Amino acid sequence: MTKIIAPCFVISTIVFGSSVIDFTFAQSDDTLKYFAKGKVIGDDFNGGPIWTQINNGQMTIIDVWNSQRTKFQSTITHLPECESNYNICLDAKVTSVHNTAAVHVGDEFVVKIDTDNKVQKYIWFSGSLENFEITTNIKKISKKTSKNIVDVGNDIFPKDIDEYTFAHGNLQSNIIIIDNQGGPETKFDHQGLSYMYDPDMNAKLQNALFVNMHQIQTLHPELFDKEVISFEKAKQYDKETTQMLYEVVKYFKNDEKKVYVLGTSFGAFVVQDLIATHGNVADGYLIAVGRLNIQDEFWEAFSNGNKMIFENGTTPKTAQDEEAGMGSDNPIVDKNMPKLAAGLGYKRYAELLAGINLSNVVYIYGQADEQVGRLSGMELEFLHNHNATVLKSENGHVDAVDEKLYEGILKMVGLS
Repeated sequence: MTKIIAPCFVISTIVFGSSVIDFTFAQSDDTLKYFAKGKVIGDDFNGGPIWTQINNGQMTIIDVWNSQRTKFQSTITHLPECESNYNICLDAKVTSVHNTAAVHVGDEFVVKIDTDNKVQKYIWFSGSLENFEITTNIKKISKKTSKNIVDVGNDIFPKDIDEYTFAHGNLQSNIIIIDNQGGPETKFDHQGLSYMYDPDMNAKLQNALFVNMHQIQTLHPELFDKEVISFEKAKQYDKETTQMLYEVVKYFKNDEKKVYVLGTSFGAFVVQDLIATHGNVADGYLIAVGRLNIQDEFWEAFSNGNKMIFENGTTPKTAQDEEAGMGSDNPIVDKNMPKLAAGLGYKRYAELLAGINLSNVVYIYGQADEQVGRLSGMELEFLHNHNATVLKSENGHVDAVDEKLYEGILKMVGLS
């Protein structure tokens, strides 16, 4: 069950925040509290939305630009000198960053705030953005600072959903496409859907919100690099991965969105486990190069930390890491990832899904799939009898996805 790498592009840009103040200079830096939403003005990043919060001497900034959401935090101290047209001047130093290559821990900048005219400036003194300046207008003001910045309406996700995901695209879209990466591996693929929101690839979907899902091993890689886990522990971790996906689907469905769920390879097993565990909770699914009832000798080998592949898509045989599409620099990780794969692969999904209408499921498989094998006659009959759409490729694991994924996506969302 290897990772599928789709064509992608990366945008590494950052926009900075605007805010309103709720304190006086007489107070200490630790009591500075404010929150606001603003927009960039000027030639660079014009119109980009920004959320800024200061609470107890820490500043948190979230911005959205070119389909990428960025977050970073800084410590702040009050500057003794401030120009007459600004009420507040703060010295800031970055302490953490998330989803940006433009800002780094240790970067220093100054924040200048004109609360009367609702203008804020960020001027960078070090790092990749040295001598760069952003001006913003404040659009929304709140004096409430008890909430975490990620809890702001539907603009930014609640804390747990924010932790489980990385989103690209239109945060206000009514169409949500959630991706579950292959593997399993401990590295999070936050660009896995980028080919879909490239308007040159698919103008029909460019207004959607694309959400990359964490799995337990990408959210907490430290759990897998120090000691070999048991098969029972792997099952428990996989259960947590499925539950994380359910919470994200439920969040968007409760917000009355159209929610589509995609999974490739290991992610395919996660998606069908979602349906088996929680029912048909999304509007559509694309399950690519998975299996319903994989051969017992295959998952049993994986449950012991060993790997197998399929000859001609049909016959399991022992394999090395690179043949199985797995392998890292850590032998402990290399033992634990197959166990996670077996933690879902041991399940008999043809039985677990027996009572569920799968008419909103698209299933891709490859006749020559060396990683999980081709679908058996029984599996194909099951999918047809449960009204799923099946797309067949004559190719292997990765090539089957490359050949059929785009068609499958369009069928999943009802565009084909």
